[in-house]
Amino acid sequence: MKRLVAHKTILLYAPEGVRGPGKGWFERFQLQTFHPSFISLSDRYQIPILPVVCLGNEYLHPWAFNLQKLAKTFSLPFLPLSVLIIIFILFPSMGVWAMKTRLRYYIQPLDLPSSENSQQQKAALHNNRSTAYQRAQAFREKLQKQINSLLIAEKKG
Repeated sequence: MKRLVAHKTILLYAPEGVRGPGKGWFERFQLQTFHPSFISLSDRYQIPILPVVCLGNEYLHPWAFNLQKLAKTFSLPFLPLSVLIIIFILFPSMGVWAMKTRLRYYIQPLDLPSSENSQQQKAALHNNRSTAYQRAQAFREKLQKQINSLLIAEKKG
């Protein structure tokens, strides 16, 4: 991580982890629990967080649901299944590329890292996983409200 920060690399981080793509069609607009590591990294390296909401990607694999028991049998984090799988098996060239989607990206306001004054306060913040978890979930709730309002605006317009 230090090397990436030193080279000023742009990092793409998915705080839901594999829980995000594994949630299936019926929970497609519901953000899952965020892992607190992105908050810790932001504070440790003083990197701002630029949240981006993408709507429309749920149509890349529509009506999918997660077969959790079968996924565990094959040691997979999730196993999506949908009625379109039959079509993709019969016509593999269709794949994702055949799905009509309109991806819409919404860039949210920049979230700046915690700027504690003393080095001891910074060390305490990094070591306090509970605080990072609470901040990550508050961040998730804020994004969930934004997603909900974007969905309402799209239905009206």
